[in-house]
Amino acid sequence: MSFVLKLNPFWLPYYFIPLISLILARTLINLSIGVNVFLKSVYENPSLIEDRLARGASAYEAMGPEITSSINVAMTPFINNMRVLGLVAIPGLMTGQILGGVAPELAAKYQLIIFYMNASATTLSVFCAIYLSCHALFDDDGRFCRWKLCRRVQKDVLTSFFIGGKDFFQNLCNGALKRKAASRFNEDEKP
Repeated sequence: MSFVLKLNPFWLPYYFIPLISLILARTLINLSIGVNVFLKSVYENPSLIEDRLARGASAYEAMGPEITSSINVAMTPFINNMRVLGLVAIPGLMTGQILGGVAPELAAKYQLIIFYMNASATTLSVFCAIYLSCHALFDDDGRFCRWKLCRRVQKDVLTSFFIGGKDFFQNLCNGALKRKAASRFNEDEKP
């Protein structure tokens, strides 16, 4: 990075923070997609993995199709963005530099460097995360630990609030109705 952009030193905050934020934003999106697809495919098909292991495959051979499909899904949005870079889409960094008065050739050079850094960071992080996820699903003897897989119920804060509020009001109303019914029953018994 510092060799191409000639930043000396590259860790100064006005260079480092914008560059790292550009890289991390794209990398985290693709990383979450890849790991999510990998764990979902393993969760939905554990018997296929156990079947491959029973036929003599190693841990990574047994997970091969799941690993391949999750890497493909994780990298597809990034590869599609690379196809149209500069032709259809002019990214925000390049546009901002051109509007700021930087020569278009230099702005394009910066954008390409950022894009290549994004590509390498995304590829490396997706491969490492899926490798570590695959490694975590096996014990030291190479046995598949099916019990490590669990279905996570996804709820956001707003949904939890409304569900909790709905339950609270239902319990409140049911309690009030029960008290009202009990009081009517008690009034009926009085002479």
